[in-house]
Parts: sequence; C-alpha cells; structure tokens
Amino acid sequence: MEKRHLGLWLDNVFAKQLEFKNDAVLMVDSWTAFKDIDYIQAHCPVGLDLRIRNIPPGVTSMVQPLDVHFFKMWKTFQRA
Repeated sequence: MEKRHLGLWLDNVFAKQLEFKNDAVLMVDSWTAFKDIDYIQAHCPVGLDLRIRNIPPGVTSMVQPLDVHFFKMWKTFQRA
C-alpha cells in the first residue's frame, strides 16, 4: 500500500462519513504514511476537529487481531 492509497481512502470513505460531523477521532497504527498529519488533514473536510490517536508499535496483535490473522494467511499464501 502506498501513501496515495491513504489519500484515496480518506477522500472516498473517511471524509464521506464525516460530511455532517464537527469532530472525529482517527486511530492509526505505526505505518509511515500515518505520521504525516498535514497530509491526513488535507484530505478531511474543512473545519473538522480531527484527533489522531496512534496505536503504539508492537501491540497490533492485541488491538487488531483480525488484521494480524488476515495478514498471516496472506503472507503464507504469498510464500507458496
């Protein structure tokens, strides 16, 4: 996944869910693209009070078990 994919998701999914909202919280992991706060805010509706919270590195398996499960299967598939 590339940073531009994040922009597409923010524009076409995240922002559309916030059209009539004043504030939102976005929880993200430690992927490099999520560290560019200005980039994320540029893709959000004007006037939105966006709070970004980071999931600390190393705890993905505890807070994103489906993500871990899916990627384990995907990596096994890729190696075959």
